[in-house]
Amino acid sequence: YGFPTRKLKVIGVTGTDGKTTTTNMIYQVLKQAGKKVSMISTINTPGFHVTSPDPFMVQKFANQAKDNGDEYLVLEVTSHGLDQYRFWGIKFDMGVITNITHEHLDYHKSFENYFNTKLKLIKEAGFAVVNQGIKGIQEKIITFGLNKGDFNQREIKLDLKVPGDYNIENALAAFACADELNIDKKIARRALEGFQGITGRMEEIKNNRGIKIIIDFAHTPNGLEQALKTLRSHMSSGKLISLIGCEGYRDEQKRAMMGEIAQKISDIV
Repeated sequence: YGFPTRKLKVIGVTGTDGKTTTTNMIYQVLKQAGKKVSMISTINTPGFHVTSPDPFMVQKFANQAKDNGDEYLVLEVTSHGLDQYRFWGIKFDMGVITNITHEHLDYHKSFENYFNTKLKLIKEAGFAVVNQGIKGIQEKIITFGLNKGDFNQREIKLDLKVPGDYNIENALAAFACADELNIDKKIARRALEGFQGITGRMEEIKNNRGIKIIIDFAHTPNGLEQALKTLRSHMSSGKLISLIGCEGYRDEQKRAMMGEIAQKISDIV
């Protein structure tokens, strides 16, 4: 396809949790700012069952974005994809790291390997937006966080429709990207505060049985803890019942960790 991303501004988003939401938030900000933008992410590209498609498909979609006259491409990027060179040949103008916690150690074998694989994204990017809780990164970065960082909630005070401190962090990452791309702060704030969420992420299932049902993709210890803490903080009465799973033969180490977290925060598991 002749390296189509050389004619696009590419923003890559990686992290253990929050990749899909942050990718969608950045996309919405750019759209509301009147920019021509496409994105490739877990739930937005038809037919995908993986976050990062194979290299051929990545370049094919990038080429379609270029032919469509797009200026920006927002890519959700996994550690597997980085390790397996699925993004070889892509020029990342900006890399975003939402967070790095326990995940995929069946594949990476150690947390250090997993951590270093995530860093590949920002080492190759022109600029990096990184969660302030991640230490040891020397590249040119701006940081975000709830209480600390260049973009923090204490100063910016975003009022989101989607619940959870982790979503505030996702939104702050998108806000930092927008600022670096010279998007008007008012437009960025309006897009983020109007963001309605996405399918399968803290999604409420309406019913007439007098119970509140929430579906969430939390499949890591950190993701599950953040989701359950958020639900618990919104409860004034009743019981918190969790139905969780760790399917397949992937990272088995996290199963006991997730069971312990669910038992600690829920009334019934």
